[in-house]
Amino acid sequence: MMTAGAAGQPSIGSMGQMAHHLEVLKAASIADRQLAMRGEPALHPSHIEIIGRTYRPTDEEVAFYRGMTELAESFKN
Repeated sequence: MMTAGAAGQPSIGSMGQMAHHLEVLKAASIADRQLAMRGEPALHPSHIEIIGRTYRPTDEEVAFYRGMTELAESFKN
């Protein structure tokens, strides 16, 4: 994670998922997001929904970043 950040790249979660252990994937994805990971690769089509749900921004995150964007825009004028 530190290496990716130092290189200006987003860090992504692990690729060690087993295709049919979806509860393990869900737990690992949640843990990775809590560690500030920005996403992870899906190794099987069944992973897409779990990963997408885990990394989708919350309503609070969307509101926060919209506010940040509006504040930044207000300084352009």
